[in-house]
Amino acid sequence: MLNAQNPGSRLNSINAMNSEKTFKFDSDVKSALITVVMTDKNPGVRREALKVLKKLPFDDRIKLAFLYVLTNDSVSGLRIEAINALADAANNGNKLNDSEVDLFKNKLRMDDNNYIRYKSKTILQEYN
Repeated sequence: MLNAQNPGSRLNSINAMNSEKTFKFDSDVKSALITVVMTDKNPGVRREALKVLKKLPFDDRIKLAFLYVLTNDSVSGLRIEAINALADAANNGNKLNDSEVDLFKNKLRMDDNNYIRYKSKTILQEYN
């Protein structure tokens, strides 16, 4: 998944994991998926890795990966996937710290995508 030169090969690896109903995700697999989400040059590969991460039990490492995508990815579709995952986690009882709340305030004011601004506003309203 990390070392294949061909994006199609990387994508096939991630899709194989995603299609397995009983696949056991260990910390190495989770780390590899997070690395792909944060560093792969191909947005399609990053998107599929993000989708697999959304299926894993939410924790701080996954939250940081979603926050990284939200703040750093140039592809608005991936930022939307990330903010939706964060909103779902918030609806399931996961909390934001003060710096994360500030990040959403910044996204509300500055993001060039209307949906991300709207979703940031919604998340902030749920925390107040």
